[in-house]
Amino acid sequence: MKIQIATLAFFTSLLFGLSSCNYNEIKDLPVSVLDKEKMSGIDFEAVNSQVFEPHCKRCHADWSGNYSLTITRLGPIESLVRSNQMPQQAPPLADEKKALLFSWITLGAPETVDNKPPGKQEPDPPTPTPQPNPPMDQIYFADVYSRVLEPKCVKCHAWLSSYESVSTGINEIRSEVASGRMPVLKRPTDTPLTEEQKTLLLNWIDSGFPESKDSEPEPLPNDLNWESLSTKIIQPYCVRCHTEITERNEWVQLVSYEDVLSNKDGVKRTVESGKMPRNSTLPEELKNLLINWIDQGLPRE
Repeated sequence: MKIQIATLAFFTSLLFGLSSCNYNEIKDLPVSVLDKEKMSGIDFEAVNSQVFEPHCKRCHADWSGNYSLTITRLGPIESLVRSNQMPQQAPPLADEKKALLFSWITLGAPETVDNKPPGKQEPDPPTPTPQPNPPMDQIYFADVYSRVLEPKCVKCHAWLSSYESVSTGINEIRSEVASGRMPVLKRPTDTPLTEEQKTLLLNWIDSGFPESKDSEPEPLPNDLNWESLSTKIIQPYCVRCHTEITERNEWVQLVSYEDVLSNKDGVKRTVESGKMPRNSTLPEELKNLLINWIDQGLPRE
């Protein structure tokens, strides 16, 4: 009788030992994690279809079947299943389903898995080599648009699609980019400007933001008078900040001829030192033009 019992026990253990480790063919497995290499195909779909849907959804429809909600509850799920407190009002999970669940958690609870066999994964694509910026005097709108504005700005600021629109807001663009306030990172995939992109944009603006190689810059005014200086310098570079004096700032107002005349010494000093315009750069020829106009007594006509 003892020999028959021993023989029966031997064949029973052998039967368990020959059971498959693939989660699609699981028979009777110990309540532990499975071999990581053999079970590398476990993903949320497998666990959800064999564990959560048939055993949990009846009471936990708020999260069962939803990967994002499920992974926030992994600690309590594992603890309650191990202690047989879950599922409630039902028999405990079978050992093979517990093993499947615990293996998935141990593997990091992947939502999906790469089914390529080990060693066959495709190599990561090579990181593209940054394209060097052209010389400062050879930067044109097409370069700036294709390398900065289109990939980083146009999706939120569609008005930056044309040269005319960009040139109209050039001072604001320079200020926002130089300070780092733009581009705003709204999505997880958004990234700031690279140093190369930022340098390209600022150099283009500081060189007079030419539209193309063939575009001729507008000639500087021959007559040094208030109208020409206001059009070329005061309006595009100064008025944005020096529009009015408020209790919150100590800036001088530079809207009218009288404003500039009464503050001529300060204007000349800050422009010569490069302190003004703030967050921008006055091209050298315009700086010289303004200083010469002041030195000649600020002729109005």
